Amino acid sequence: MPILGAFAVPHPPIIVPGVGKGEELEARATIDAFHEVGRRIAALEPELLVIVTPHGELFRDAFHVTVGSETADEQAVDGRVWGDFAEFRDPKNRLDCVLDGEFVEALIAVLDGEGGSPGAAVSDGGDAVDPADVLLPYVASPMPGNKLDHGCMVPLHFISQYVSLDLGLNPDSDAQEPPCKIARVAVSLMGPESHLRLGRAIARAVEVLDRRTVFIASGDLSHKLEGSHYGFNPAGPVFDRKIVDIFTSGNLRKLLDFDEALREDAAECGLNSFIVMAGALEDLEIESELLSYEGPWGIGYGLAAIMTQPRSDAEADGVSHHSHTSDHAEATVAGRAQDTNDEHPSADGNVSTQPSLPVRLAFAVLDDLLDGTQRPDAHSPMVAKLLASLNASDQAFVDKLRSRQAGCFVSLHKGPDLRGCIGTIAATCDNLFEEICQNAVSTVSRDPRFPAVRREELPQLSCSVDVLGPAEPVTDRSTLDAERFGVIVTSGYRRGVLLPDLEGVDTPEEQVAIALQKAGIAPDQPYELERFEVI
Repeated sequence: MPILGAFAVPHPPIIVPGVGKGEELEARATIDAFHEVGRRIAALEPELLVIVTPHGELFRDAFHVTVGSETADEQAVDGRVWGDFAEFRDPKNRLDCVLDGEFVEALIAVLDGEGGSPGAAVSDGGDAVDPADVLLPYVASPMPGNKLDHGCMVPLHFISQYVSLDLGLNPDSDAQEPPCKIARVAVSLMGPESHLRLGRAIARAVEVLDRRTVFIASGDLSHKLEGSHYGFNPAGPVFDRKIVDIFTSGNLRKLLDFDEALREDAAECGLNSFIVMAGALEDLEIESELLSYEGPWGIGYGLAAIMTQPRSDAEADGVSHHSHTSDHAEATVAGRAQDTNDEHPSADGNVSTQPSLPVRLAFAVLDDLLDGTQRPDAHSPMVAKLLASLNASDQAFVDKLRSRQAGCFVSLHKGPDLRGCIGTIAATCDNLFEEICQNAVSTVSRDPRFPAVRREELPQLSCSVDVLGPAEPVTDRSTLDAERFGVIVTSGYRRGVLLPDLEGVDTPEEQVAIALQKAGIAPDQPYELERFEVI
C-alpha cells in the first residue's frame, strides 16, 4: 500500500495556545490550516504517521532514525516516546506516543539494501540489483530521554486532536481508539539528492509493511522576512514565493533546484524535509493544495496537503549519492585532522614518519582492544610497550598528559571517509591520558554510525586526536573565528558542538547555525554561546 497522503507543515511553538498565550492569534491562518490538516488526516484513517524533522539528531553524513530505548541486552525499535512544551512555558501540554517498530525495522532493511531500493530493480530473491542506489548512511538510536523535538510536537499537537495518537496519559485527550503509531526521521547535512533517496527508502518501507501511512514534512520557511528579529534579507520573500509556487503547482521536483546561497540567505529550515517528501511521493500521482501561507513575526509558515494515488507508468530516476565529512552534536564530532597518521604504526614506533604521541597512544589502545583487552590502559600489552619505548621528550609529554584534564576527540578515517569519531567536550576522566584511551575505545567500538573496527582494516586507517581547550562564554560575536574557534550552543539540556576549521564552514554565523540545528535548538530560542580552541 502506498503512502495515502503527505502534508508540509511548520512548527512554531508560539501557535500552541499554552505557549502563545494570545500571541498565537497573529497566525490565525496557520492555526486554521493546521486544524484542516488534522481533519484530512483523520479522514485517511492512518495507522502510521511518518514525521521528518529538521530538529532531530543532525549528522553531516548520515540520517537519524529514531528507535525505542535501549535495554540491557538489545535495542528496542518499538517503544513509547513523549513530548511536551515545557521549554516553551507550557509543561502540562504533553503527548505520549508509540513508535512503530515494524516500520523502523523495514526502513532500516531498505537503508541497508536488504529490503530493496526505491527506484532500483529488485530480483525475485529480493536483492537490490543496483547497489549504488542503496546503503544510505544512517544512525538508528533513541532520542535523548525519548523526548520528541518541537519539529514533531507542534504538528502532533494539532493532529492529535483528530487522530488517536496519545496513549491516554494526557488528561486532556479524549482518544478512545488504539493509538496510531508514529515514526521519526531526522534530516542531515547531506545534499538534496540524498534527501530525495531517503524519501524513496521511506516509500519502499511503507510498501513492504503495507500500513495505512501519512507522511508529515515538518519545516518552517524563511526566517528573514520583513519584521523578523533575525533581520531582513531579500532572499527571504524570494525563497518563500518559490515554495508557495511549488506547493500550488504540485511540481515537487523543483524542490531540488534551489541555489544553496538562496537557502542560506533566506535562513530556511524546511527544504530538506520537503525534499524527503518529494522522494517519498515520486512514484505516485499527486494532487497538491496550498492550504495557507503567512509570515507573522517575520518568519514564513506554509501548509500544503498532497493527496496521492499510484502512478502506473512511473519509473524512478537514478540518483547519485553525495557524502560529506561527519560531525555530530555532543558526543560524536569529526573535525579537521590535527595529527594524521598515513599508515598504521606498530606500538614500538618503527615507522618512517612517526605520528604524534596521542595518535600512537590511540592506535596502541586499538591494538589492545582488538586483541581482547576490555579496557585498555597504561598496563595493557601494546600501550605498555609503547610507553616503554618512549624517548625522554615523549616521556615528558606523557607526564603532561597525566597531569592535566581536558576533553578530546579521537577520529578514524579510511582514506577520505570517516570510520569513527567519539569525543568529550570537557574532561570526564582523571587525566588526559585516560581521556584519550577512553575515547579511542569508544571510537573503535561504540560509534553508532559504524560497525566496530576489524583488525584487517588497520593498514587502511588514519587517526587524529583533537584536544579541546576550555570553553569560554561569548558575549561579543565579533570575537568568534570559524578557523580558530569551535562553538558550543546550549539551551536547557540541549547542546550542540562544532569544531573549528571545518571544510565548507567559513563564517561564525554558519558555525552557530549548524550547531543550533544539530542540537535541535530553534533559532528563536534563547541559548548560551561558548567558544573553544583545539590545542
